[in-house]
Amino acid sequence: MSQSQYKGLRHHFLIIASLMIVLPVLILFYIFHQENVSFDSSHLIVFVFILLLILAGTTALRFIFDRIFAIAESLKKASDSGEKVSTDPEKDVAELDDILSSFNNLQHKFEQVREQVAQRTLELGAVKDIGEIAVRSPDVDELLMAFLDKALTMTKAQKGSLFVVEPDSGWLRLVGSRGMDQLEKGARVKISETLIKHAISEKKPLLVQDIETDPRFQKKNDPKYGSPSFLSMPISVGRRGVTAVINLSNKETGKTFDAHDENALSIMEVEVSFTLENVLLHSKLEEYIKEIEEQNARLEREIAVRKHSEARFRELSDLLPQTVFEVDLQGGLLFANRMAFKAFGYTQEDLGRGLNIVDLFIPENREKISGNTQKILRGETLSGAEYTALKKDGRTFPIAVYVSPIIRNDHPVGLRGIAIDITERKAAEEAQQKLHEELVEAEKLAAVGTCAAGIAHEVKNPLAIIIQGVEYLKTSMESDALLLDVTERIKRSALRADHIIKGLLSFTRQTPIQAEDVDIVPVLEETLSFVEYQIQSKQIKIVRRYAPDLQNVTVDSNQIKQVFVNLLLNSLDSMKDGGTITIRAEGIRDEKDQGYLQVVIADTGCGIPESKLEKVFDPFYTTKDAPGNAGLGLSVTKGIIDKHRGKIRIESEVDRGTRVIIGLPAGNPQ
Repeated sequence: MSQSQYKGLRHHFLIIASLMIVLPVLILFYIFHQENVSFDSSHLIVFVFILLLILAGTTALRFIFDRIFAIAESLKKASDSGEKVSTDPEKDVAELDDILSSFNNLQHKFEQVREQVAQRTLELGAVKDIGEIAVRSPDVDELLMAFLDKALTMTKAQKGSLFVVEPDSGWLRLVGSRGMDQLEKGARVKISETLIKHAISEKKPLLVQDIETDPRFQKKNDPKYGSPSFLSMPISVGRRGVTAVINLSNKETGKTFDAHDENALSIMEVEVSFTLENVLLHSKLEEYIKEIEEQNARLEREIAVRKHSEARFRELSDLLPQTVFEVDLQGGLLFANRMAFKAFGYTQEDLGRGLNIVDLFIPENREKISGNTQKILRGETLSGAEYTALKKDGRTFPIAVYVSPIIRNDHPVGLRGIAIDITERKAAEEAQQKLHEELVEAEKLAAVGTCAAGIAHEVKNPLAIIIQGVEYLKTSMESDALLLDVTERIKRSALRADHIIKGLLSFTRQTPIQAEDVDIVPVLEETLSFVEYQIQSKQIKIVRRYAPDLQNVTVDSNQIKQVFVNLLLNSLDSMKDGGTITIRAEGIRDEKDQGYLQVVIADTGCGIPESKLEKVFDPFYTTKDAPGNAGLGLSVTKGIIDKHRGKIRIESEVDRGTRVIIGLPAGNPQ
């Protein structure tokens, strides 16, 4: 072989060696890039090791070719020139045999490396395929079955099964199997009765190379599972623990499962667990989203129904003449009908700004409202509780409230009720009560009238005889001044008694008053003279405070004197140990600017208890415990003042005295 031919062969060999290194690298990178495969540090180490082997192989090949070319060139020179070559053919043949043997070993290692690369490529492809399945169909069972198929392919196992673990029940549920027709999908097996319970409890792979000799089992192999070697790999998802278990058996050509198979499955198990967790989370998220969508749809339907119901409720409530309302548990007003705004004077804007139900009642009612609310929420029934309502402008009116709790999910969330304005009912009740009282008073006065008529008839006859006798005595005793004075006093007293009898008859018979324009001061003074003896005997001090230029009033002076006599006698009776009676007369004007003459008779007596003050004008009611007091005095007094269109009221404090205030109009009372 010429030198130029040798150099050409060496050049071609270098090109082939370079292609042997560069082409696999380019092909692998292209595959990784196209398939979007990621690999970890172990994959990188294997890949670098493969490159080093290829480099070492090409270096050995170059050495072999150089050696073969050298021997061939020596033999050629020897044959052409007949010269003896320096090489030993036997030694060269032995060396070539060693080189060939090394080359065969290198070729065998290269085959092993190629198989490892193919295995790693298969593993990466399996992980990629499982990821694609998870994206395409997030079905857990389908994903697990894909893992089983890839595991069978990688480990060259011919039988396999995959169970889902049900830890709460202690059972395994078969998802699927390959090469095991006797197992049906969905079959359930007790965990404690299987060999894979060790993989589940210890949460790590179970590698058995021979079940008959393994000290953990020493169990006769079942021929239906093939070779006595099997591999169980638990699949854990997050914090759920062992979720599934994959079982492989009957490796082809009767081989046993080894650590390489366990590692390959462990690598895949990590990827599958991560993918499975994502699938489960995605599935749970989809269920959650679906549930939320269903809830939203249900809520939308409920809201639509509730809006329709609320619209009908509002339309119906707006037709009612009563106030309809709803409040929450804190008393916040949630709803009010048209009548509520009209009755209380508020607007929809006020409701929008926030109104509390207690703002619609006077402060004195709020404690009562709070107590009744708690009773209603406890389930008690309160019907028609009465309160005093408060309008926006401060005016008040009586209402009756009917309330029931609003129940949702078996719990009260507020109150719903109706409030009825009972102003007219109250007025009717008061009118009925007044009418009843007037009827009772009329019956009493009728009895009094009948009695008084009889008494007056019996008293007037003796009085007439007394007056006639006094007149006779006056004509018989003209020379005796002292007797004339006594008889005159007797006459005046008898005439006064006669006037009183006439007044009593006038009151009981409701006779018209004989009004005349009078000065009130002489009337008061004459009245004081009637009770002069009692005043002096009890040592009572009289204080007169008459305003100057008092306006005259049009009254029946005899009846007014009877009023003053009754009041003065009551004052005298209230002062057992002396005291003071103050009589005040002055002109006033009322809220309508009408002129009144006001007479006040005040004493320093024992006073009237507050519990009795409201009844002092009732017929036959008396504050005196002494016998003979019929209780007609103040009743008659009020009747006379009422006939004169006047006013009378009494103010009193126990142990401090009593004030009677009388107002007589300046005009004609008729």
